[in-house]
Amino acid sequence: MVSAMQGRGEEKAFKEGADLSRQFALLPPADYRLLELISNSSGVPCFICAPHRTGRTSLALDYAQRHHHIEEVLWINAAADGFKEALENGSMFECIDRQISNGLSRYSLIVIDDLPMLSERTTSRFSNWIDLLLEEEREVIVITTPQEDYLENFQSDRVYIGGQKLVLAQKWSTPRMTECLRSFFAESIQKEIQILAALMIMMGRGIVDNLRELQYQIPENSHISLRQQCPLIEIDEFTGYFNAQGFPIQQLTEQLIALVNQAPRSDSDRQVPEIERSFERLTQMSAHLFERGERAQSQLLLELAGSLLTCEDADINLSAATEELARSREGTHTKSVAAYRGRIRTHDPIQVLRGRMTRFDATAEYLSKDDSEQLVIRLFGDFKVLKSGEPVEGKQLQRSKVRCLLIHLALNMGRGVARDTLLERIWPGKDYEHAKDNFYSTWSMLNSLLSDKQKDNPYLSSKQGLCRLEPAHVITDVFEFERLSKAVLFQLGTVGERIEAIFHIEQLYRGDIMSGTRIDTYVQAAQDRYRSILVDVMIEASKLFSSEGNDTNAVWFARKAYDIDPTREDVYRTLMSMQDRAGQRTSALRTYFDCKRFLSEELGILPSQKTMALYQELLLDRR
Repeated sequence: MVSAMQGRGEEKAFKEGADLSRQFALLPPADYRLLELISNSSGVPCFICAPHRTGRTSLALDYAQRHHHIEEVLWINAAADGFKEALENGSMFECIDRQISNGLSRYSLIVIDDLPMLSERTTSRFSNWIDLLLEEEREVIVITTPQEDYLENFQSDRVYIGGQKLVLAQKWSTPRMTECLRSFFAESIQKEIQILAALMIMMGRGIVDNLRELQYQIPENSHISLRQQCPLIEIDEFTGYFNAQGFPIQQLTEQLIALVNQAPRSDSDRQVPEIERSFERLTQMSAHLFERGERAQSQLLLELAGSLLTCEDADINLSAATEELARSREGTHTKSVAAYRGRIRTHDPIQVLRGRMTRFDATAEYLSKDDSEQLVIRLFGDFKVLKSGEPVEGKQLQRSKVRCLLIHLALNMGRGVARDTLLERIWPGKDYEHAKDNFYSTWSMLNSLLSDKQKDNPYLSSKQGLCRLEPAHVITDVFEFERLSKAVLFQLGTVGERIEAIFHIEQLYRGDIMSGTRIDTYVQAAQDRYRSILVDVMIEASKLFSSEGNDTNAVWFARKAYDIDPTREDVYRTLMSMQDRAGQRTSALRTYFDCKRFLSEELGILPSQKTMALYQELLLDRR
């Protein structure tokens, strides 16, 4: 590895081999699929294009360690002082060429870490230099951020690893998630993108149009840019659906409230004092979330709004507000709301907010309601619909298209489905007008089935061509399954909470979606997806119990993953490993031969190197 040099700014970009060696030793193992993706990028550069603190440099370091000798790696720190200036004036290219020449062409891998935004002329020259390195059969990895990826237009033929792949390939603890989001909010990127992220985190989940319904002016397609620049937030670029549940709002309170206050609205309130604007926006969003059935998120925002009112100084101290919020959450929400009301009226800290108490009281009243008429839809195993705890029965529900329509709406719980999309899925092959007539007839039957003749139907809505079930009044087992699975797979919450979620997931999954009935291709895809998620949860459960020293449960969950899907090689490896740790070495060896037999007979391939390495360890009894 190139030794560190003193002097000109461009020479400070080269790291010492000892520095990299120490970083290698501290690295967690990277996802083997991403390592293989880089390994297969022969003849083209690999671009790891993701925000800071998403594990992008760790991935490149791990690849360098596994696939190259340390003395064959030239690591260029593009964030070093003077690097960009040296690159723009051309001296950096001379310096790099000199390094390669002095190294007698021993460098097989060149890594450019944290490449900044460059001028078009320099970008073109840099691209040509990359091409020359590739012609000399060297590998090139470029690490940059989405907003600084100006080489995209010059290096279209490349392997691209974006932030979404990095996020999905790693485990995210709350401290690490907090650190990553703080870094994102501190970046010099478009303020409107950061504001949208803050609104989504406060909202928890929904679609972009939910924010527009609250009068926030959200630019078209801004969620697509946000998806690239903040991959921690799950965003569907086509539907605008987002999921930011479980994010550490308490740790990010100051930044989030500041950004939400800056969000432009059509009913402009820029002249309102900052604390009043914060209170107004938090309580409005809290009421909206409660009406959608998002009680936990609604309660959190309402408590945060209440904590703002406890501050005796109009110049609000957000850190103190956060501490007050944490204390208030020790009791029930109803008690904390009452406490806030009492403290506000006793201390009267902010005169200007007295007029806002009506909204605060109204929101608190919402949270005390008992919604006993919720509709429950169960899709796992036998299809069931319950209203107020009683089965929903009727001739309409026996009609296949009525059931199919309800199933499609339930699988998209919390977001609307375009009417035309439903026409294509449920009435494929029919001309548009006939399909539309059938839809309106089916919708009417479903509406009649679920409605109380004395009231409007609170469960269904159809607005601006979007059909949906209303989350405030409807519960589905698939939505709960998704929420709990994410908590387990992303390691959200304590070990005890995750174990409780695992057992709850087992209870929810009574069988594949609509098992034993005819289903269309969309429902079939959902069936396959949820089965795959269940296997992932069982594997994670096995590892969790193993880490807690409970080998019996670890083997049990690994076996369950195998019973659900005996076609996945990672399932065989997990079962082998857990059997070995539990002292079941013979069973572990049998599992290996079962794996080898399946891969050979069904796919005509051999087990992977990882599986064979585990087999070798079993033979040598390396435990």
